[in-house]
Amino acid sequence: MLLIIVILAVGFSNIETCPIFCRCYSSFDGFHIACQNAGLYEIPFNLTRFLQTTEHQNLIVDLSLNFLSVLPCNFLQISSIITLILTKNRIESIPLCFSQSSIRMLHLNENQLRFSLATILSSSKLLYLDLSHNHIPYLPRTFFNRLRRLRTLILNGELSLFEKNNDQWIRSLTTRNQLTIIICDENFHVPLCLFNNLFQSNRLLSMELNSLIHCDCSFVYLPL
Repeated sequence: MLLIIVILAVGFSNIETCPIFCRCYSSFDGFHIACQNAGLYEIPFNLTRFLQTTEHQNLIVDLSLNFLSVLPCNFLQISSIITLILTKNRIESIPLCFSQSSIRMLHLNENQLRFSLATILSSSKLLYLDLSHNHIPYLPRTFFNRLRRLRTLILNGELSLFEKNNDQWIRSLTTRNQLTIIICDENFHVPLCLFNNLFQSNRLLSMELNSLIHCDCSFVYLPL
């Protein structure tokens, strides 16, 4: 009897369960691991372990409202993560190993992102990227060169990226197809002429703006 109890105990100890600081549940869009506002300063080992071993696919991981500043590679490279929400953390950079991730939707709004002149964000999977409200001083000219499948780019609050002599990053969008750029800032003057070549070559599918944004060109745009 004692032997059976020991065997059962060992067996159950290997079963990974949802971390105590998260909520885990299935939904129509995937399996959610919601760890918002958990006071996290780093990605806990038991969370990484759970994500690596769970039988669920299409993982949607929400780590918003924490204090994370570093994204470890063993976490980013978990192939079953398709959506990663990091809103309102302290993320300063995206590691090179992101190129090996399977993440399709990445929410990095309201962090502390800064990029060097040599930074190139690379991914063959990424479809959606939110860089809003990071107050990014500039983006490197080649920043988007290796985001071949990117379809939605959100830049709310990133007004400095559209200033004169600070718009070279737009050149890296020329290899993209069917890209939608979304900007929802009040009383912001959008120099749409910067995107003239993209519109004419059908590289840029649309610009989505709110009704309070002023445009200096006659392009048709989609109000939100």
